[in-house]
Amino acid sequence: MSDFLRFCSMRLTPASQYADTELNPAIRDDERVFASYFPPGTRLQFEVPPGSGNRVDIPDILGLIQMAQRCAEYFMFCTSAAFDPRAFDEFGYDACVIIHDARKLFGMVQVMQVPARNLSAGPVTYIDPFMPHKDAGVEFTKHFRYRHQHEWRIVWTDPIPPIPLAPWQLELGNLSSFCELITL
Repeated sequence: MSDFLRFCSMRLTPASQYADTELNPAIRDDERVFASYFPPGTRLQFEVPPGSGNRVDIPDILGLIQMAQRCAEYFMFCTSAAFDPRAFDEFGYDACVIIHDARKLFGMVQVMQVPARNLSAGPVTYIDPFMPHKDAGVEFTKHFRYRHQHEWRIVWTDPIPPIPLAPWQLELGNLSSFCELITL
């Protein structure tokens, strides 16, 4: 973390790499898929053909239905928007960098060359997969069991290199004027 503070060596990770079973359970997740579930008795409609306005009911759903939203590969950088001492144990770290001016950091990131066409940032929306919800986009959606993480992400979509992506390193420079290192 001291290197992050001094040089802001920021690792952009392809979303697919978070599904690695070797990762710590707090980090491991399929970041390109969000699954919702519809209980028995849910009334579903489909538009046939798509765009026609002609809706057809699917009656008598007897079992649990999973609807998985998927997105294309993208780069991501994850942080927390809140300081929580439990995160040290959960993620297995003994230090963190507190960013006092997230807008300044994002401004520095915006001018960097990254092999992707689109950049966005914001908080993750935590959703109960068994409750109807408004789509927040897979890149910014997680199961509500992770809401204590208060995750905030920077996401680069529509990557330029061929798939599979490899991690990308950004060097932003010294952050000590608006960040501070906390160690245990």
